[in-house]
Amino acid sequence: MAKLKKRPNYLRISDPKLNKIFLGICAAIFAIASVILFIVVIELVSMGVADPGQDIPSLFPRLEPYIEFIVGIYILLFIAFLTVVIYNYAINKEKANEKQRKVETTSPLLGLSKEQEQQIIAALKTIAQPLPGKTKLNRARTTQFLRALTELGYIDANLDGKIIMPWVESVTGFEDGEPGHFNDQYKKASTFDKNVKAYMKQITQLLHTQA
Repeated sequence: MAKLKKRPNYLRISDPKLNKIFLGICAAIFAIASVILFIVVIELVSMGVADPGQDIPSLFPRLEPYIEFIVGIYILLFIAFLTVVIYNYAINKEKANEKQRKVETTSPLLGLSKEQEQQIIAALKTIAQPLPGKTKLNRARTTQFLRALTELGYIDANLDGKIIMPWVESVTGFEDGEPGHFNDQYKKASTFDKNVKAYMKQITQLLHTQA
């Protein structure tokens, strides 16, 4: 059975200061809720067992406004609780997304100088240009070029197309948007393909002039 991928927990509070605020709010909410519950229980008991006019609400007419005041504080604290939870969730999700974006746009190219890498990217931009009347990148030619780079050792052979595609989209400015199909096309490309062989020769000549 395939192991389920663990989903990120965006509710986890990692900031010590925010965690103290959260725990303080929770403690205050618990304390006020306990006080309200205690007063309500005492009132109900007194109304059930005391003689008319001798129950707590009758003896302490100012108790109701006091309870309303406490309930108001409780509501404000609960709003503060929700604010902290939502803020922490949003911050954690943004950090996770930023980390993912950095991972996705990390160059898979290996063993190249900055100048050589720029030359490869320039060639990739030309190859990835959409066909006439299309808006998506030229998937077939792009994956063939990537396969040529892989066969030459400039891309890790263990990487699949799903990992490489975001980087391709980032550096070329052209989108594919379908990682599964892109990966399938990348897997199909091989050194038996004449285009892959041609790209391998082109890359070797290009990098040789930049050496």
